[in-house]
Amino acid sequence: FEHLIFGCLSILASILVRSFRWWKISAYPKNELHLFIKAAFIGYMGNFLIPFRAGELIRIWVVYKLGKKNAIKITLLSITDRATDFLIISSVMVLIIPFVELPEKLEPIKFFSIIVFIILISATTIGFLYKNSLRIYLNSYSNDGGKIFRFLKKLILNSIEIIETLSKAPISFLFIFFLVALFDMLSIWFVMLSLGWELPLISVALYLVIMSFASILPATPGYIGLYQISAIVTFGLYNIGVNEAFAYSILLQGITAFSYLTFGSFTLLLITPSIIKSYRNS
Repeated sequence: FEHLIFGCLSILASILVRSFRWWKISAYPKNELHLFIKAAFIGYMGNFLIPFRAGELIRIWVVYKLGKKNAIKITLLSITDRATDFLIISSVMVLIIPFVELPEKLEPIKFFSIIVFIILISATTIGFLYKNSLRIYLNSYSNDGGKIFRFLKKLILNSIEIIETLSKAPISFLFIFFLVALFDMLSIWFVMLSLGWELPLISVALYLVIMSFASILPATPGYIGLYQISAIVTFGLYNIGVNEAFAYSILLQGITAFSYLTFGSFTLLLITPSIIKSYRNS
């Protein structure tokens, strides 16, 4: 049972680190970090309760409404923050490819991971190298090109600002990315320990990758089915039976639900007075 408690704490730590990452990418003042933490807790609860990852919209709305931020910028910052998850997961997969043999049906995961990794690294590198040229080129045009042009212009200029923020402290961001992956894998590992499994640590990383890519698909509330399929596919490679893998998935899903709902509900109660006040003032 104590391993499940440590699993819950790992999930809590993962949300806190992700909140810090989002705030760090946003480059907002230190006194606004709490706003991103609250938004993340509520957003993850929303993702678990509402289909199609609608919690992402909720967390953007919380920062927009309570922090009085620009809607387009905070949306772009949220997308960038979530994109780093794909970078982390694809990096983990690229690192473990030499050490794991996947069945033929799972080979596309390797290919997809490499493609995502290359695209994200290339886009970041190109944006960094040509950021000044892009800014000058876009600013040379007036804002009379229509709503779509103005939106795309603002989108690209905000992207350049984000790339500049990342480039100012690359070591810090790499460490943050490492912590995100570490705490995610710790929660997976602690559930394994609670069942008395003695699997190689590479299985932890593999489950994280398969589960993360599976969660891209339109999800039901609670990600019902995704945990189960990912566990059966991953641990079947290590001769774990379907029933045992299913039991594992229920435990991991259970502590995830408990963590998201507990932290999210408490945070929602905490910010409710601020939301009511905000609407009254508007």
